[in-house]
Amino acid sequence: MKSSPLASAPLNRQALLTPAESPQRYEVINGQLEVSSIPSTIHQLICRRLLYRLMKELEELGTAYVFHAPTEVMLNASTSVFPDLAVVRCSRHQIISHQAIEGCPDLIIEVTSPNSEKRDLTLKRYLYAQAGVPEYWIVHPRKCVINRMHDAVPEQGQYATRTPVHVHEAIHSTEFPDLSIPLEGIFRPL
Repeated sequence: MKSSPLASAPLNRQALLTPAESPQRYEVINGQLEVSSIPSTIHQLICRRLLYRLMKELEELGTAYVFHAPTEVMLNASTSVFPDLAVVRCSRHQIISHQAIEGCPDLIIEVTSPNSEKRDLTLKRYLYAQAGVPEYWIVHPRKCVINRMHDAVPEQGQYATRTPVHVHEAIHSTEFPDLSIPLEGIFRPL
């Protein structure tokens, strides 16, 4: 195999991590392009564990459809996001198009990373509440806790209720009352 005449030196993994060439995720929020880095392996592991439980307890029973990143969620004409997980009741399947979820999912889950925590806790919480997403979970891998937010107040861009759920507890959903996920399995170490 010949090397490209444009390459001046062999590349290594470090070249992938430079800002100009690092893999990135893109979202449009209020008409502005937002860029974030790709998630860590711990982030992905927790997302996969939650996805598995949600699939088993909601989708396999015909209650809801479960989507994972990079599924686009179009909250409105100027805001498209790619949450870690999004859940839509089967009875609301009409908001699911071939390209995106076009409207508010019933539940959105974001798993924080050091570089996304501020955005997940402030900007995304505001956007989801303002759009009327009924339930929002913010997962904190380092703290082994999930903050469950519900009772959205769209005109204020806030959630009226915030409940922290810790590693030795099970998380329950206001939108899916039969859902119960023990968090010890979600935060289980490698």
